[in-house]
Amino acid sequence: MASLIKFALVAEAVFNVLGALIFIVYPQACLSHAVLSSTPVTGCAALLCQVFGAMVLSLAVPLLLCVPDSNAVYEKRRIVYKTMAAGEIAFIILFLRASQDYEKTGFAPEFLTKSIMAFAPALAWHSYAVFVNPAIMRTAGAAAPRADDKKVQ
Repeated sequence: MASLIKFALVAEAVFNVLGALIFIVYPQACLSHAVLSSTPVTGCAALLCQVFGAMVLSLAVPLLLCVPDSNAVYEKRRIVYKTMAAGEIAFIILFLRASQDYEKTGFAPEFLTKSIMAFAPALAWHSYAVFVNPAIMRTAGAAAPRADDKKVQ
């Protein structure tokens, strides 16, 4: 299973880098597809889009650092995936709240729905790896999970 987790980590890092670069280099274009047609894209909004892109870009680093096997790689992968899941939960909640009164936010309801749909599969994968089948994050030939591995810390 170690090759599956390594593939997932690299794939997610690549998607993060590519997506982040789009937000950083083309913030106006990204936002023009996200807002209601009557909502102008301000310089402030463009800068916040770039900041979001920079944060997404920075999340590729811990993902890539978890690819090589090491003595503590299981713990590192758990921490990284829990962090990613926490962020995805926060984004989904924010987008759900915004979709209840989207006109005040200026975002198009389609954008909010697509954003939720984009974060949901990543949240499902991270939750599965951390809480349902944590053994997939272990290195090949590593010891079986201990009883305390299942506890949420």
